[in-house]
Parts: sequence; C-alpha cells; structure tokens
Amino acid sequence: MLFVLFPVCFLDETTNAQPAASVQQSSQLQRLATVLRCGAVWAAVEAPAALAVTGEEDIDLLAILPPIAVFAFFYFLVAPPLIMNWMRLRWYKREFVETYLQFMFTYLFYPAMMFWAPFVNFRKFPRDPTMRYPWSKPKEGTPLFKDRYPPIDSY
Repeated sequence: MLFVLFPVCFLDETTNAQPAASVQQSSQLQRLATVLRCGAVWAAVEAPAALAVTGEEDIDLLAILPPIAVFAFFYFLVAPPLIMNWMRLRWYKREFVETYLQFMFTYLFYPAMMFWAPFVNFRKFPRDPTMRYPWSKPKEGTPLFKDRYPPIDSY
C-alpha cells in the first residue's frame, strides 16, 4: 500500500517563475515540503492513531474488564477500610516514615475514602452512660469528666 501512495507525495503544484537568487532556497523548501507530505501519508497509512497508542490492532473488551474490576474492587472496597483502621490504631504512636506513608495512601485513595466516610466512624464512644452517641451532650448538672471517674494508675 505504501509503494502505491509514495509517488503521490512527489506530485508538485505548478511552479511560478522565480528570480535566480531565491531558486536555491525555494528548492530546499520544496524538498522539505515533499518529505513532510510523504511522512504524513506514511503515518496515516502505516501507523493509525489507535495502533500508535495501544500497540494492538484489536482491543478485546472482555480481556480488559476483569483487571479493571479487580482494581476497582481493591481500590474502593478493600484498601480504604484498611488504611483508615491503620491510621486509627497508630495515630499517636507513629514515627515520621509511618506518618508519611499514611498520608501518601490517604492522598492516593482519597476518592475511595470519601466514598467510605459516611459509613465509617472511628470516634470513641463516651464513657458516660447517660450519653448514647459520640455527638451527645452531657445532661445538665453532670460533673466534669475528671470529677466523674477515679484517677487512672499508670505503671
């Protein structure tokens, strides 16, 4: 196919009469234009755009969907709870590198973590039995936290 289209590149438009000084420069420009036309024809015929990007001629949708499904399952359903629980357990005990890794994973999995945010709540429940939820307020007249419980002995 390329050999059939190759002579078409060398077809030239009608040339106007030019002064002798600019003949040298215009012949070089014509050669460049001819080479560019040949390259464009060759690129259009021999290397279509999809083939240049993917490297494959026939893309099988059924071969692409299972890896995408596995990636989406891991990204949206497995990784966010693991990362959130890791952060909950190690928040006050972590070192610099662990902090860096936690925030890096938070950045990478941010859309999936936003998906989980309404359903996951790691806030501590209050120790006061009159308060049912973390957002509950103590009843009027309840003593302050430090007065309600005996001091904790630390060993």
